[in-house]
Amino acid sequence: MTDSETAGTSTDDPVDTGRTGATAVSEVRRRSQAAPVSRLPQLAAGGALAATLTWVVVVVLCARRGLDLTDESFYLLSYRWWNVNFDAFTGVQYVYGPVFQLLGYDIGLLRIVRLLVTVATHAWLGWAFMGWLRGQRPSAPDTRWWEVAGAATITACAGITYSWLPLSPGYNDLALSCAFVLAGGTLRVARDNALDRPPPAWVPVGMGAAAVVMALAKWSSAALVLLGVVVVLVVVHVAARQSLARLGRLAALGVAGVLLMAGFVQFLLVPFQTIVPPMLEVNSRVADSTNSPGALMARYRTGGETLVDDVVAQYWPLLLAAVLTPLLARWMRIGVAVAVLALGWSVVQVVRRDGTLAGSPNLLTFTVTIFAPLAAVLLAALAAGLVSAVRDRGSRRDGEGSWRPHLSRVVVVVMLLVLPVAVSVGTGNLLQFMAVLGLAAWVALAIMVVTAPWARQRATQVLLVGAVGGIVVATTCIAVDGLWNRPYRTSGFSASTATVQDVPALESVRVDPDDAAAYTELRRQLMPYVERPGRAMMPFDGMAGLVYLLDGRPVGEAWYSRLDTARSTAGVIRTCDDDRWWGARKPIVLFNRPVTDLERSALRHCGIYLARYEKIRVTVPIPDVVVYVPRNGS
Repeated sequence: MTDSETAGTSTDDPVDTGRTGATAVSEVRRRSQAAPVSRLPQLAAGGALAATLTWVVVVVLCARRGLDLTDESFYLLSYRWWNVNFDAFTGVQYVYGPVFQLLGYDIGLLRIVRLLVTVATHAWLGWAFMGWLRGQRPSAPDTRWWEVAGAATITACAGITYSWLPLSPGYNDLALSCAFVLAGGTLRVARDNALDRPPPAWVPVGMGAAAVVMALAKWSSAALVLLGVVVVLVVVHVAARQSLARLGRLAALGVAGVLLMAGFVQFLLVPFQTIVPPMLEVNSRVADSTNSPGALMARYRTGGETLVDDVVAQYWPLLLAAVLTPLLARWMRIGVAVAVLALGWSVVQVVRRDGTLAGSPNLLTFTVTIFAPLAAVLLAALAAGLVSAVRDRGSRRDGEGSWRPHLSRVVVVVMLLVLPVAVSVGTGNLLQFMAVLGLAAWVALAIMVVTAPWARQRATQVLLVGAVGGIVVATTCIAVDGLWNRPYRTSGFSASTATVQDVPALESVRVDPDDAAAYTELRRQLMPYVERPGRAMMPFDGMAGLVYLLDGRPVGEAWYSRLDTARSTAGVIRTCDDDRWWGARKPIVLFNRPVTDLERSALRHCGIYLARYEKIRVTVPIPDVVVYVPRNGS
């Protein structure tokens, strides 16, 4: 996979950085005729593919095991009523809702769909990146295994998306997949521009369609990502000296993709005039309360400082070695020894600190394990680049080469560097928790560093290859643990053995036997009220899972936030004002805490007086839940 593995470790090979595109490809072919092709790219590809296959198999095996009653059930509930319940802060239900319906509301099959989307978009990004990188690396071996090795390594890192997110697809992983489609398309355009040819029409059309899907899934990050992609495409076009006609063709095809996807949503799913106003209103309420911009930025800054402190405190020998190894070019054996000792020490540190390779309960710990080798790659790149610049100072004539290829390369690097962060903007979690899901973009940059001519010094290569390999291994372990043993807020594979009796919504999954009994008992207690699907329900707070397993339909948002009662009650009031679709079959109300005056007022606005309701106390599956049901029965 690396230049040093295939072309030796010498740093004396002349490299013309202004020579890219077709000239670079011709140079690759000329050099390959004079030297045998190394098998190392094949070995690297085999290892990365084995890592990918490992966690993919585990995803398939776990597809019908476990159910999260919080976030995942919120997704499933919104997908179940995707075309009738429009109160939502995300439009992901208009993407996966029709899919869920076509699959017969089979949770296991929906999880397989998420797997297919995740692998496909990561593989697309990996292949597009390696195709672009081929033009930047004239000395790379002339074998497709070189591209396969890099693309497989990038795809292997898709397993990190199974580290802590719910098993079923949601708006976060869909937004990330769309961002990778856009980034891969940008890389393909950059590559074709360097070769002085227009990209295939399906590339910009697909990018336009992905832009619409991303805007539906997570509009806050979509705006940043789309703006960045447009800027990169314009800069790449200018750097390649392409005509305005070619740029116009690219823009027209992109707009065509937008219109095609928008038309599909408008005429075959749900009209935008129906879904956009409530989405804007809900997001406005969110921005004014728990996820205000000021509160988010303060949270991101604090989380970032904590991450840096933890990485430095726990992995300082690795970071120090990353700086030292490029400086030890004249003492190769010493440099290699330093790199090996630092990598070995890091392995010991991972083993010693329990939870660094574990799933969702260890989110704070394993993010440090992933970011530490990334930081080492960054430091090694800066140090090696500085050494190379000092060594080559004065060896080139002033004005030699062109600034255009460098500009194109810089904007592509910046795009991949900020992409995971841009996709994460708007999350209420610490920024690194969400950004780590975009690990594949940063690993692509790490591959770019590994294959750089100025990083061919043996010790630097040992450290860089070890860091990237460590990321792949760590990602695989974290993904497997996060699926098999500790999936997000549910039981693991070995504990999820029971089928839930008499609960149609959960026929496609197995859960913990105690949970299965609890779900069956809850439905038995409420059977007179939920025998027919679609009973109106108000789950205060965070009890979307109970509504889903009871085949209920939420009033207002599917998610009633415990941290924002005003937002939940506003949704209830608006629904009652617009359409009391339940008719005489009044809603069921669920509480697991005392009822506030604000909620009583909202309920009275809907004609619901809890004093006239019967109380049913439920101890399972959520303790201390009080279900208010109309006294006149179902």
